[in-house]
Amino acid sequence: MTSDELGFEGVPFIPDRNDGTPPQPSTGPANPCGTSLPAPRAQTGAPLIGDMTEAVRRAHHAVLEAQQAMQDVLLAQAESFTTTRADHPAAPAMSTGEPALMHELHMAHLADGDLCLAYGISTHCTSAQVRPRLPRGDLLMLSRSSTGVSKKADYEVGMVVETEFDVPCDAWFCHQDGSGGTPAVFFMESSLQAAAFCGVVSGVHLEYPDDDLCVRNLEGHGQVVRDMDPRGRTVRQRTTLLAHSPMPGAIIQRYGYELELDGEVFYTGETSHGYFTAPMLARQQGLDNGRRMPTWLDTQGDQDNVRRLDLGFDKRLGEGRLALLGQVDLVPDGGTHGLGYLRCTKEVRADDPLFDLHFLHDPVMPGSFGVETLHRLVRAFALYTGVTEGITAPRFTLAPGTRHHWAYRGQILRHHQESTFEIHIREARRTGKHLFLRAEGSVWCDGLRIYRVDDIVIEARPGHEDGTR
Repeated sequence: MTSDELGFEGVPFIPDRNDGTPPQPSTGPANPCGTSLPAPRAQTGAPLIGDMTEAVRRAHHAVLEAQQAMQDVLLAQAESFTTTRADHPAAPAMSTGEPALMHELHMAHLADGDLCLAYGISTHCTSAQVRPRLPRGDLLMLSRSSTGVSKKADYEVGMVVETEFDVPCDAWFCHQDGSGGTPAVFFMESSLQAAAFCGVVSGVHLEYPDDDLCVRNLEGHGQVVRDMDPRGRTVRQRTTLLAHSPMPGAIIQRYGYELELDGEVFYTGETSHGYFTAPMLARQQGLDNGRRMPTWLDTQGDQDNVRRLDLGFDKRLGEGRLALLGQVDLVPDGGTHGLGYLRCTKEVRADDPLFDLHFLHDPVMPGSFGVETLHRLVRAFALYTGVTEGITAPRFTLAPGTRHHWAYRGQILRHHQESTFEIHIREARRTGKHLFLRAEGSVWCDGLRIYRVDDIVIEARPGHEDGTR
């Protein structure tokens, strides 16, 4: 039996040290349940398997007791908040002052804990491990909601769910953008997570209680209405259930959404989520009905004008989590429109931290990062073909007033080997010191085309040398 097999609740089991140093007895306080865990026995060498198993069993029992205690607290809290006035001093509130029936703790449990605790109703427990969840850690972009989770499946078309996201002043997605802009990842994740929460609120989590049930975004479109800096502000997310379509092994829901800052709408769109049992999810065949379609460059034979670029360390294209490019093939006059083409191929790393954030027990690469990679390729085209000449420290953003579309028909999982990204430039237009680039792109996983994005419109405008707005 390995240490991984002895882990539980997503936490790896750490055995006694085997370097000759005995483990130190625990001197900390009792656990939240009021019981103390047994101190590890001092010894050298690896412990017996039986001792390890017993230690895991005892620790797991303590976790379950702690979860039950927390559930009791949340149930009492939820009852108090829903039966008292909105100005009750203990009740969390939305930015508008109305009561928040779910807050940061509930959202964290929707992402990272026992779903019963998040729902606040013990009858919502299921026997399946995989359930619709929110992303974890700093990828989570929901802070509170004025709507509680439904106690029954009630898919009322037209229902509106309002949530909020408190954007940190040093939000990673702005800090790591590389040009001082707001990346597509923020627009997509902050709206799509709110849509998934709307699905849970309507009761999707109650379906297929004995089967694993995964949530996947299928397609959508979005439009930036105005360019606004979200850092240090509260984004209000308004999601409307537009359609509910049950089918064997799956549920499809369509949503409309608006994002607001200080009462001003800055992003709107529609999207569809699928809630799939494992057998239904396994039937995904990509965008081309299971056919292996080559990239454009693969169909061209030998090309004399292909430029090979190593862009992994160009901070203008993003850093940290948004350093999404590596080896890139650039054909300045290539692509289906003859205006420019780029392709990037990357190894899928099983240890990529994004798998741990999205989602617990159901790790899948966020589709928004695939879309973001295509946006980065458009930015690379601008920087490496000279079309930004004369624009000081260009700042890249989604162009306001334009609508981008995406479709997903597959997923990138830990066991996959390679992902490929390509974009075709459709338009390059310069107005003074503003550059507009329009493109379309696709994403492949192990040779199967799984994402398509149309009407990627990037605007470049003069920025600041330090990357600030």
